[in-house]
Amino acid sequence: MNVWELNLISYILKSRFNSLFGTDELNGPTIRVLYYMYRENIYSPIALAKYLSFSRATITGHLHILEKYGYIALKPDQKDRRKKVIVLTDMCRKKMEMFTGLIHDFHQEVDSLLTNTERKSIDSIYRKLTKKYRPEMLHDLDKYKKK
Repeated sequence: MNVWELNLISYILKSRFNSLFGTDELNGPTIRVLYYMYRENIYSPIALAKYLSFSRATITGHLHILEKYGYIALKPDQKDRRKKVIVLTDMCRKKMEMFTGLIHDFHQEVDSLLTNTERKSIDSIYRKLTKKYRPEMLHDLDKYKKK
């Protein structure tokens, strides 16, 4: 497998991930910010930026889009008025419950297409590339596998 094929696989999976969310309002990266915020219960913009290895400016941009479309509200922190706390709206929670179920089904569908050898190869490729280029993201795979 070459880098071009890995890129195509990534594109296919991202496209499917985005289509499962079922909206034209949000782009893929913004959907992923919302998904991780919901899944990991991260409601601090700074903590979310650290978790996803994004800059604070990038996270702020995604949060403004999510606020604009009614997925979140940004409220002042009770302890420090200079900070903001992210609050998921009821509409967002309902959408995320449905979306999380669809993602789970999609993961199982993709997993059923792969042999154990292929799964191990993908895991090995992920770990090698992540260790080399994004070592701060290694925690995500191990944490996700425990769920």
